[in-house]
Amino acid sequence: MASVIGKRRNLLPWRLATQTLFILIHVLLIRAVIPNLVWALYGMLFWGILVFLTARTGRWVCSWICWLGGAQDLLARWAKPRISFNRRWTQFGVLALCVAWVPIAWAFSSQSMTAHTSSIGFDANNLWSHAMHLGLLGFVGGSVFLLGKRGACRYFCPFGIVVDGCRSARIKKRRGGNLVQITPRPKSPTA
Repeated sequence: MASVIGKRRNLLPWRLATQTLFILIHVLLIRAVIPNLVWALYGMLFWGILVFLTARTGRWVCSWICWLGGAQDLLARWAKPRISFNRRWTQFGVLALCVAWVPIAWAFSSQSMTAHTSSIGFDANNLWSHAMHLGLLGFVGGSVFLLGKRGACRYFCPFGIVVDGCRSARIKKRRGGNLVQITPRPKSPTA
């Protein structure tokens, strides 16, 4: 048991280094602007692959790659849970927002669907998007002071809901062959 804990501690600097690298990559590559159709398709492909791999192999994405989890882990020494609430409501709300914001934005700004946008580096024309992006990073990092270690993940991140849904659908399919099982109603004794 002590050797397992020792091995985990030896991996901690590597995990923090990997998370810090992905924080930097994320800040450089992704901006909080309405993506064009190509970026939206790449995003769906990227998240689909991550959900598929995580459902099959475990939540290594959350502990090694996620830039939001990395920001919380860097501040984990000051983590103290002070508040708690029903996390399913907020997780489903964030999931609905993540799924719906791009199509709704395209409905109001149709030229953004076909616009060519470069997402590498900082752009002086989109300072509001950079401020929003860094504000999200600050909110998630600062959440450890109120919600505890990985509190934003626990209370807001919908990734676990999606992965668990895919995992349970796969298990049901393997067991029964069908995702929906219809059972006949029992006949009433008066009929």
